[in-house]
Amino acid sequence: MTYVKKDVKYDNFLKAKEHQWECDKCDCTFSKYPSLKEHKTETHSY
Repeated sequence: MTYVKKDVKYDNFLKAKEHQWECDKCDCTFSKYPSLKEHKTETHSY
């Protein structure tokens, strides 16, 4: 089964889950929301 997120196709669910959350400023992807939140705080805070 193929999983699609936007224009990207993933072969399995685990690959799709790894790239579940995306930073809107730098397009980095994260598997967990807390990781995304931490990234935004550390990298994009002024």
